[in-house]
This record gives sequence, C-alpha cells and structure tokens, in this order.
Amino acid sequence: MKMILMLLLLAFSIVGAQEHFEWMLDFDGKNFYEIQDLSENYLQKTRSTEPGKKTKSTGTKVPGYKQFQRWAWFMEDRVYPNGDLFNTIAKSWYEYHSYLKSSSTRTNLFSGSWAAIGPSSYKLGMSGYNGGLGRVNCIAFDRKNPQILYIGTPSAGLWKRNSEGKWSCLTDELPTTGISGIALGDNSIFVLTGDGDGGNTNSIGVLKSADRGNTWTNTGLMWGTKQNMRGYKLGQHPQNNKLLIAVTSSGLFRTEDKGENWQQVAKGNFRDLEFQPGSSQIVYAATTNKIYRSEDAGVTWSEVTSSFPNGSNRIAIAVSPANNKTVYALFAGSRGFLGLYRSTDSGKTFNKRSSTPNLLGYSEVGNDSSSQSWYDLALAVSPQDANVVHIGGVNTWRSNDGGKNWNITSYWIESNSNYGYTHADIHALEYNGNDLYCGSDGGIYHSTDRGENWQDLSTGLQIMQIYKIADTPQDPYLLYAGAQDNGSNRITGSEGTHVFGADGGTCAIDHSNSQRVYIATQSGGMHKSVDGGSSFRSVKPSGAGSGAWVTPYVIHPKNAQTLFTGYTDVWKTTNGADSWKNISRGQIGNGTARAIAICQQNPDYIYVSKTTKIYRSSNGGNSWINISADLPTSLAQITSVAIKNNDPKHICVTFSGYKGDCKIYESKDAGNTWKNISSGLPNLPVHTSVYEPGNKNGIYIGTDVGIYYHNDTLQKWIPFSNGLPKIIVKDLRIHSEARKLRAGTFGRGLWESDLYIDTPIMRSEEKQVMTSYQGNIEKLK
Repeated sequence: MKMILMLLLLAFSIVGAQEHFEWMLDFDGKNFYEIQDLSENYLQKTRSTEPGKKTKSTGTKVPGYKQFQRWAWFMEDRVYPNGDLFNTIAKSWYEYHSYLKSSSTRTNLFSGSWAAIGPSSYKLGMSGYNGGLGRVNCIAFDRKNPQILYIGTPSAGLWKRNSEGKWSCLTDELPTTGISGIALGDNSIFVLTGDGDGGNTNSIGVLKSADRGNTWTNTGLMWGTKQNMRGYKLGQHPQNNKLLIAVTSSGLFRTEDKGENWQQVAKGNFRDLEFQPGSSQIVYAATTNKIYRSEDAGVTWSEVTSSFPNGSNRIAIAVSPANNKTVYALFAGSRGFLGLYRSTDSGKTFNKRSSTPNLLGYSEVGNDSSSQSWYDLALAVSPQDANVVHIGGVNTWRSNDGGKNWNITSYWIESNSNYGYTHADIHALEYNGNDLYCGSDGGIYHSTDRGENWQDLSTGLQIMQIYKIADTPQDPYLLYAGAQDNGSNRITGSEGTHVFGADGGTCAIDHSNSQRVYIATQSGGMHKSVDGGSSFRSVKPSGAGSGAWVTPYVIHPKNAQTLFTGYTDVWKTTNGADSWKNISRGQIGNGTARAIAICQQNPDYIYVSKTTKIYRSSNGGNSWINISADLPTSLAQITSVAIKNNDPKHICVTFSGYKGDCKIYESKDAGNTWKNISSGLPNLPVHTSVYEPGNKNGIYIGTDVGIYYHNDTLQKWIPFSNGLPKIIVKDLRIHSEARKLRAGTFGRGLWESDLYIDTPIMRSEEKQVMTSYQGNIEKLK
C-alpha cells in the first residue's frame, strides 16, 4: 500500500495539467484514502503557490475543493474500513428492495404520517448572499406542450412543472435517486440516474416510465455495486425517439429500441453529446479533453483532430437549428476558460473564437484564474441565431458575435443589483423556443431576453440537501436548517429565509431567546446572531483548527450561555461564544469530532464521537474516558450519538456502511457495556437517531432510505416512513410540545410527522414497491 501511494503521489507531482479534484475522483485506483491523500497534497501545494479568491465565508478559496470535500464527506463512512469505492446507490437499492421482499417485512406494519414542511420558497436575508432551494442538474421540455418542463436533481429525483407552474416530484418511490439526463417520448420518460457533476449518488443506469412518471421500470442498461458509474447526459435522436445514447464516465451506450437493448459504442470518460439538428446521422460527443464525431447516428466514432488547447478537464458542446452545420465546443481547465471553438462544417474542423476573459471564475469582469469546470460547465446557442452563445460556470455570459466578445448576464451574489441573479455553479443552459433556462446549485431560472433578466422558477420545489436542523421550544414552527451550497436558512411555514451563504452545517437556537441563533459553515466555521438571523459574527474558537465538514456543537440545556463544540478537542464557552476554553486538552485523541450529545436532565454527562471512537464526560467536560470497547468500530464508522432525555446513562450510537447487523448499539450504563439492537433493520447506512419522550424506550433512526422505529412494545423495528420519499435522512429532532418528529433530508428538504401511535397500517404504495423490480433486483447486487 505504501508503494502504491508513493507512485500515486509521484504521478500527481508530474501531471501538472491535471491539478483539479475531478482527476482524483476518477482516478483508476478507486481507493478513497489514496484519493484523500492526493487531495490534501494538492490543497497544500495550491495554497502555497496561489492566494486564491477571498470569499465571504471560506477565506482562501481553492477552486473545486469544496465540491471534493462534499464528495469525501458523503463517501467516507460508506467505504470504511478498506476505502475501496463502489456503487453505494446500487447497494442501497439492492438492500432496501431485499428488505421489502423478505418474509418478515411482508408481514410487518408501517407507520408515520409524513408531510412536507419546506422550504419550497425563499427570500434573501440581510446577511445572505447566494440564496436558493437546491441543485438542478438537467432540464428537458415536453415536445407537445413547451410550457411543461422537467428537471433532474442530484438526490431528489425527477420533477415536473406543469403548464400552470406547479411542481411535482415523479420519483419519490425510487430510493435516493439522482438524475443527470432526461429524454421524452410521446408518452414515455427515460432518465439517466446518478449525480454526474457532484458524484454523491452513483448511477444505477437508465430507468423508464411508460405513463409519464406514475410508475417506473428498469431498462436493459443497469449497473450494480461493482460498477462505480457516473452519468452525465441522455441524448435522444431528434427524429427517432427510440434511439438514445447515454453519456457516462465509462463511455457511450446506445439503444435503438427504447432501452430494451444497449451497446457500448465508445469507451472513455465522456461528458457531453449533441445530435446535429435536422440530421439523422451526425452526432458529436466530448470527453474531458477530446471531441468525437459520428456519421452513422452514433454507431461508430472518430476523433476530431483540430488544434485544440491542452490541459482541459471538461468540454461542453452546443448546436443550433438556425445553422445546423455550426458546432461550438467549450474547453475548460483547472485554471479557467481555455477557449471557445467553432466549426462551420458539421464538426470536421474547428477554429478558436476566444480564450479571454476567464468566463468560468467568480469575477464579474473575468480577471481571476478560478475554475471548477469539472463540476459546473454549460453551453447553449440560440435556436434563432447561431451567433448568440451562452456560457455558464459560476456566472452566465453571452456573446452576440459567435463567441468573440462577451458580456456577463448573471452574477452569483444575489444582492448585487448590477446584474441578474442565477445561483452559483451552473449545470445546465437550455433554450426552449426563444426562452433560455438555467439550472444551478440554487434551482432553475428563466430568461425571455437572452439572459439580460432572469426569473426564478424554483418556487414549489422542495429539493434542498439538508445536513442539520434545529428547533426551539419557544415556537414549534420556527426551524433552522444548514444545507449543501444553499447555506443556513430560517424556516417558518414552507418559506425559508436565506440568512447566510456557503454550505450550512450545524445550527442551534437559544432555548431561552429565539433571537439568539448559531449557524455554521463548512469545516468548522461558526457564527452567531443576536437579532434572529439578520446579522452574524464569527465565533469560532481561536486555535481550534479545522473541524469536520459538518462540525458539531450543542447548547447547554440549563444555561444557554454555555455551549460545547468539537474540533480535534472539545471547546466550551460560558459567555455565549465570546470566549472559549479547550476542555478536553488531548484526552479524546486525534481526528475531528463528528457528533456531540448532552443530557437534558443531567448536563454533566456529555458524549462526543469521532469516526471510530466515543468518549464520555460525567463532570461537565473536565475529564473524558474512551467508551468504545465492544463497539464494532473496526467494521463501521460512528455517525451519531443520542441520549435518553431523563437518563444520562441510557445512550445509543449509530453506524454507517453496509456491514449487515451493525447499525445501532445501545448502552444503559453510560457506555461501560453495549448491546447490539440492529436486528431486523435493513442493511443500510444509519445517519441519525433520537429517543422519544416517555417510558417505552421509543427510538427513531434515519437511514439512506427512510426512517425506522422501535420501542419496548414492538417485537421488531418497523418502517416509519408513510408519506415520506425514499430519501437519505441526515437529521432527526423531536419537538416535545408539538409532539412532532422532524426530519432533515438530503435532497427533499424538511418533513414532519406525528409521533408513533399503536395502530400502524400498511399503505398500498409499500405493497406496490415490494413487488417492483423483483425480476431485476439481482442486477444491482
């Protein structure tokens, strides 16, 4: 292993043109820990040679680092202990459907009464600067009714906007499904699954609905757990909707019979594809650094050998029916815009149109060298005028002269009134008639004047990827949520107020005064507001260093001026975060804390966990002991700690990964001994847990596919997911006064349910799901 790592580091030092995190994600070795070491090497090298761009939340910004860290946060506990990467979404699909098909589950009862509670709209707060509802990967339009459109999201599936402007999700019964490609027939929909750009949700292949999204079936292109695939686009022949080409990290796959049979027609890491308008034979495709052309509708391919720039990590292609022989190719690299190239002979030869300014960075004048093009890159051409070209990276730009000169048309900071707003990180630009649509990390936007002005069409979508949530006994319907790339949000009803940008993390509301709020940004940033989220100041402990991607902290249940937060050590404040003291002083080992829990009735008991260790203090944090003995930490990583409210010694810890009967352990003697209570749960990663008030020892857990519940009166765990999409649940909280359980999901925002009652029923949808995919589930194994 050491020799492999040395060779990898040597290769890294040589390949200067590939200094970007996408290269690491797609490295052939496919071992998480080797990739993580390479990323840290790159980060140190980049920070020592380039100051980077200063942003409001993260200090020095290394392009692509945030997106890489998101991926690492998502994958690390799933691939522990050996680090070998695999298709985690295929694994979750297989394990969930196997669980539903088991004889014990078929006779089981289902409970819960879930309803969505937002955010499905938002407004910009005084300290917010890049508001949005969640990421949109791709956009498609109904052929018969252009007012109907479809979008694909990274983990919230496929959504439809009808002609009245109302959004609905069409894939809530499909477990944890990302969508990166959409193709529409007369009555059918095809989707290429997975989150190609972000890489969190792997592709399991192409799915088909013959009834416009009411039900879904497999096609002949399905991938299993050993195929770590990423899908980027699903191309459809303009005159023959039976002919589809899937663009993936492992090549191009083609079908002529609506997905029944597929052939791999090209190998390589492909990113984009376009059919020539009006042609039945010519197709263009691009990998990260090469362009290919087909003259037989995608059966065979030849490389285009014009003088293209070196060092690209992604290419986007665009065509226009205004001139079907014109093809544009956008080349991007780790240091920005490498050039827009144009062909006027159907892709046989290309000429450079421009390579400045940098259209892919943060600057509104293009004078920086930033780029994260492996993650976000989009190109579109007007269907009425082939000289009108649009580029999307962080911002959007337009050229009126075929790519020679450029003007910015939207800017990533929402409060900047000089330009229109589309949330940063553009993944899709698509024309529908005269109208231009933009899909970004914040939602979907619409322009009727070639990008001069933008309208946000996202209202009604509930697609936020939430990390953590917070509530308060003072108001049952005041919540805060920290979300991926959509910051920290105050939520009342179904509306969110974007109070702070970047990636939001842990959040907490002072239980004595709801105007005092704490929020976090990625890797340990911590901020406090004393005016209900209108303004914030940094309150991170000086000298604490970096924290985990989602750094934990808790408020003392008796004294709201006292907080505990976990970095490598545990830090304590007794004056509302004005000053901090390191209270663990090396007693809890190396690595960063991942979870902290404090007993509501006896706050002297505090528990803090790292990836494979859990520590206890019974004297308010003055001393700590390791209580990890007898826990299966050699097999799975700890993801959460929960304490029963009135018993400081009654605790549980949850585990991620796919190690069978290794999901949740409970202790009733403060961790001196542990009992495995995982029996009867599906083999899915568990992310969070919470004890129910009362004397039945009720407990809820959130997993990769829904929520499960157990108490002393039940013989086994039962699914507690009636009405809840089949989604990753990252955080659970019980509001005791309202008798509500709240769930923060990774892709479908916030949900709530009444607590468990003793009359659970099986709903018809569960029965239907249990009989779905039975003939094909083994393909996912």
